Amino acid sequence: MVLDFGLAMEKCRNFLVHFYTCICFIAKRYVQACHKVLQTDSLKLDQFSKELLPSLLTLSMDKIPNVRISVAQLISQCLLPLGNVDSMTIGDSGCIEIKGNDHLCLNS
Repeated sequence: MVLDFGLAMEKCRNFLVHFYTCICFIAKRYVQACHKVLQTDSLKLDQFSKELLPSLLTLSMDKIPNVRISVAQLISQCLLPLGNVDSMTIGDSGCIEIKGNDHLCLNS
């Protein structure tokens, strides 16, 4: 049996495109789920910061631009409006520090 290298490479490319699309879809769904949790107050903020926020922050550095944009929209629409927010930074202790409001800590 002779293997056609070109056909094998095309199948690999198709698989990678499909895999990449699935990962992007799952990441965007996670961000949307976090958004819904924040909008509906389904979790207390401290529970959200322990359970969901670490993965969300990881997605903020994703190589897929649409995922990063979704995370930025969630932060600007749901986290920053929590109060009088002047700035939002990630401190050395692993906490998101929202100036003018309480801290959302990643680690308890």
